[in-house]
Amino acid sequence: MALLAYLPFESVAKGSLIVCVGMFILDPFPLSRIYALVAVIIVQLLAKARNAALAAQERAEGEEKDNDDVDGRKEK
Repeated sequence: MALLAYLPFESVAKGSLIVCVGMFILDPFPLSRIYALVAVIIVQLLAKARNAALAAQERAEGEEKDNDDVDGRKEK
């Protein structure tokens, strides 16, 4: 399980969703459908948080570029 930390986020998320679909369809134990739905919701929340963090980082980098002086020096 710890080795999954070294894989790209998208690959782990897609793999998790495939496992959840399998659990939802096969229903190996009584609460498996609920677990599958909870896992899908968690993956969606993590994806939204990642996208928000990337967007904030891009905005911050854009603001840094806007704060540069005309001669190329950064404002202090």
